[in-house]
Amino acid sequence: MRYERELEALKYIDQLDAQLISHKEERELYSKKQIEELQKEYSQVPKEYLEYLSEIGAGSFGKEFCTIFGDLCEIEDFYDESLLEFLNFEERVLQFGCDPSDKALVFLIDENWEVGEIWDDDLGSIYRTGKTFYDYISEIVDCLYKAQRKSNLIAEGKRQK
Repeated sequence: MRYERELEALKYIDQLDAQLISHKEERELYSKKQIEELQKEYSQVPKEYLEYLSEIGAGSFGKEFCTIFGDLCEIEDFYDESLLEFLNFEERVLQFGCDPSDKALVFLIDENWEVGEIWDDDLGSIYRTGKTFYDYISEIVDCLYKAQRKSNLIAEGKRQK
């Protein structure tokens, strides 16, 4: 299983979130049939993205810190129609997720499906992360896990005083 470490970190994060806000993030695990349908529609889609959907699932984590979509979408489908004039890229992109600020997480199709970000304050350009989906998502989960652990340790220390 590729995402074993990330899945354990997300279980920890979900557990803390549930304690704090009385709800657990829900993610939909993708079935083999759903994965095959995605592969049929996008033959070059990264295997690590498909593995993520089948091991961790589509949906949010970390109090909606990040949301990974199960279906890839055209960037025009995500943004309000009034903003479409600013989304004029030479690159072909498919969106796979977002964060609470509505930063779009995209695959740069012509760049080996590398991950890119489109920030709301600069809709005319794509920030190239230089990362694969696995590297990108692992980094996000790891940062969130470390922040949650630190926050939890601080809270535990305050309760003991």
